[in-house]
Amino acid sequence: ALLADARRSLFTCRSIAGKDPKSALLLAWDGVAFPTLTAALTLAGYRVTNRMGHHRAAVEAARQLLPADALLSRIGSIRRMRDRGMYENESAELDDVTEALDDCEGLIELVAKAVQRALPVD
Repeated sequence: ALLADARRSLFTCRSIAGKDPKSALLLAWDGVAFPTLTAALTLAGYRVTNRMGHHRAAVEAARQLLPADALLSRIGSIRRMRDRGMYENESAELDDVTEALDDCEGLIELVAKAVQRALPVD
């Protein structure tokens, strides 16, 4: 369910990015990247808490679990861009948002493959 929701949110992000890149970036983190990281951690038997710093902790934990350090570094950058947009009212550039959405799509595919590998073979 988390990956299906993330895919729907990614579609929404792409549809609004041209008109509202800041909102697309916020949704990219909150509706796509973070739920996908949560799915990866859940698959490994971990649970994301709601304690302060849990978003950063999810990225760091996923780095230990998934073989994609460069992608996860960029996913961490999405979190930081989202934070600057939320807390410092920084605008988001369309090119940066487009790249972030491509990275979110890559993260979804990476986690989806991990889920497929974890499924029992009949």
